[in-house]
Amino acid sequence: MKLNFKLIKLIATIFPITIIIGLEYIRHGYLQKIWPQKVVTTTAVVILILGVLIFANAVFALIDRLLLEIEKRKQAEFRALATLEERERIAREMHDGICQVLSVLNLKTQASQHYLENENLQKTRQEIQEVSNIIKKLYDDVRQGIFDLKLDLAEHKNFKEVLEHYLQEFAETNGIEVNSTIPSNLPIDEFFEIKVQLIRIVQEALSNVRKHANASKVEVKIQQLNNGSIQLLIKDNGQGFFKNQININKKFGLKIMKERAESIGGKFKIVSKIGEGTSIVINLKI
Repeated sequence: MKLNFKLIKLIATIFPITIIIGLEYIRHGYLQKIWPQKVVTTTAVVILILGVLIFANAVFALIDRLLLEIEKRKQAEFRALATLEERERIAREMHDGICQVLSVLNLKTQASQHYLENENLQKTRQEIQEVSNIIKKLYDDVRQGIFDLKLDLAEHKNFKEVLEHYLQEFAETNGIEVNSTIPSNLPIDEFFEIKVQLIRIVQEALSNVRKHANASKVEVKIQQLNNGSIQLLIKDNGQGFFKNQININKKFGLKIMKERAESIGGKFKIVSKIGEGTSIVINLKI
C-alpha cells in the first residue's frame, strides 16, 4: 500500500477528535450511571493515555513506512541515473575512440597499398604491423567498455567483492598488475550512492591509466583514517606529468572524477611527477 503525508495528516486530525468524543459519550452515557465519579475519571484518563500511545505508535509506523518507500524510490532513481550516466560516458568514449582509430586505420591501409604498389615490402610490413597493433588496442578498448557496462552495482552487492572482481578483470584484460587493499569492515555498503560513486571513480581512474599512463602497476587502496574519514588512493607507476599541464575542468576524465567525489561530499586531489606516476586521492567523511 502506498502511503503519503496527506493520509497521515488526515489520520492525525480525525483520530484524536474521535477518541475524545467517544470517551466523553461513554463516560456520560454509561460509566457515570454505574461507577463512582472518581473511578470514571481515572478510567477515562487511562483509556486516553493508552489511546494516545497506540495512536502515536501507529503514526510513527506509518511515517517509517513512508520514509522507507521514499528511500527505496530515491535509490531506484539514483541507480537508473547512475547507470544511464555511465552508459553515456562509455558510449561517448567508445564512439570517439573508435572513430579516431578507424580514421587512423584508413590512413594506414592507404599507405600500405601505396607501398605495396611501389614494391616497398619493408614499409608495407611496417604499416601492416602498425595496423595490427591498432586493431589489438581497439579490441582491448571495446572489451573493457563492455565489461564496464556489465558491472553489477545492485544494492545488495558487497562493495569489497564488486571492486575486487572489477580489479581482477581489469588486470587480466589489460596486462597491468593491480595491487589492492580493501578492508571488509568499512561502512561504505550502508550508503548506496557512496558505493556507486567510489567504484565509478576507480573505473575512470583505471581507464586513464590504461590509455595514457603507460604504467605496468597500479595500487588501489581504501582505508579509514584516524578522524573517521574514508580515503581512496589510486596510484600508478606510469610516466606521470607536470600538474600545471593539466586543467582538471578541461579534461573530461579528471573532471568527472572530481564531480563524482564532490557529489558525495568528498575532496578530490591529484598528484603527479614526470617519471614517478600519478596518484588520485579521494577523502570522504561518512
